[in-house]
Amino acid sequence: MLRKNATIAVIAPASAPDMTKVEHGMARLRDWGFQVVEGHNLRTRFRYTAGTAQQRTEDLLWALSDPQIDAVWLAQGGYGCVHCIPDLPDNLPKDRIVIGFSDATSLFCALTNRGHTNLLHGPMVASLATDTDKETQQSVYAMLAGTDRSAMLGTHLCGPKETVTGPLMGGNLSILASIAGTPWAVRAEGAILLLEDILGDVYRIDRTLVQLRASGFLNGVKGIALGEFIRCMLPANADFTLNDVFVDLLEPLDIPVVKDIGVGHGARNLTWKYGEQVTLRDGSIHPR
Repeated sequence: MLRKNATIAVIAPASAPDMTKVEHGMARLRDWGFQVVEGHNLRTRFRYTAGTAQQRTEDLLWALSDPQIDAVWLAQGGYGCVHCIPDLPDNLPKDRIVIGFSDATSLFCALTNRGHTNLLHGPMVASLATDTDKETQQSVYAMLAGTDRSAMLGTHLCGPKETVTGPLMGGNLSILASIAGTPWAVRAEGAILLLEDILGDVYRIDRTLVQLRASGFLNGVKGIALGEFIRCMLPANADFTLNDVFVDLLEPLDIPVVKDIGVGHGARNLTWKYGEQVTLRDGSIHPR
């Protein structure tokens, strides 16, 4: 999928990254045989983001349009991609590889609506070399090399135990809810939805899922795969689990729901392709 010596642009369209970790991540990319170029504003800081909205948008447009660039790899998540989306033109190359997750969910949704086809939900550059496990690194490298990939294993949580097939979509739960009702929201009808997040109190998951359901985003979804939900805190002396909350909210959809897929903000963050046709069976996601 990505040739040796391909050029990867590293940019930060959201929060300001830890540049020490980014340096380690870029070194790993070079070890893999890729050329790395930095966005002009990668090391810029403005309040809680990596530069002003204009600076971040300039870097994103350069990385998505420059013919010398083969792939775009986001340095950090956090917040800020949504500032850049309104200024994206319709004539960007549709096959440019873009890699990231978390706040990149809004960007992926916007690019999907424009027909982009090579969006990879995977670790950020800042976490690639220092905060991800070996399987995660192998996963993203296999995706870039176009080699065979294993299923993403999980277990059945609720709903019918049936096999369903459809495009894999989703990403960060909070970001999906934040763009519901905007021009950048995608239609998930007929899709298998993969969700992950890093939140505080468990009621926020409840609130966010209720919002998505009320917005119609979950209408027609064929199945749901739950990744990792990091630092999701239950009340003191709670007599229920996070899984109980998911069952309460998702079982009425009457679709297969699986859990413990290795995707999210932890050390395990397996790479998957946005919109790729997959099969959900036996609690796991299988590439077709």
